[in-house]
Amino acid sequence: MAPEKEDERTESLPGVDRAATSHPDTLRMSGSAFARKDVSLGSRAGRYDILEQIGEGGMGQVFLAYDPTLQRTVALKLLRGAGAEQVERFQNEARAQARVDHENVCRVYEVGVLGDTPFIAMQYIAGSTLDQAAREMTLEQKVMVMMKVASAIQAAHRLGLIHRDLKPA
Repeated sequence: MAPEKEDERTESLPGVDRAATSHPDTLRMSGSAFARKDVSLGSRAGRYDILEQIGEGGMGQVFLAYDPTLQRTVALKLLRGAGAEQVERFQNEARAQARVDHENVCRVYEVGVLGDTPFIAMQYIAGSTLDQAAREMTLEQKVMVMMKVASAIQAAHRLGLIHRDLKPA
């Protein structure tokens, strides 16, 4: 869903292209001095400049970040308190998402480790959550959105992937 106006936090960043379709090579970052507790507004996580926290879930936190190398904003998902099983699940999530090529599935740009914290850098999509946007939609608009969601889920199913955490966020 496209926002009514560009996100003011990122509109002035050089080279930000929300419609970018490139898939840069995946890199592994290790040996960094990065520590989880250092993640805050204005801090740096590897090559990423942290702009703000935009989400939190059972597996970790998601930050709006800026990649000065590729000159674009990303959603940087950091795994919380990871044991071997959680790291494997996290990496499997990234691999599965990267396999799905659909206009309504956000792209995975990079998977790696910052210090000892696994991360996924993915496409940042500005706008409100579906739950928030639905309050102002007509029934017809809601149906159209759900058709797009169903199409994206079908693209995953064609690859044998099952989304186990579908919610209006």
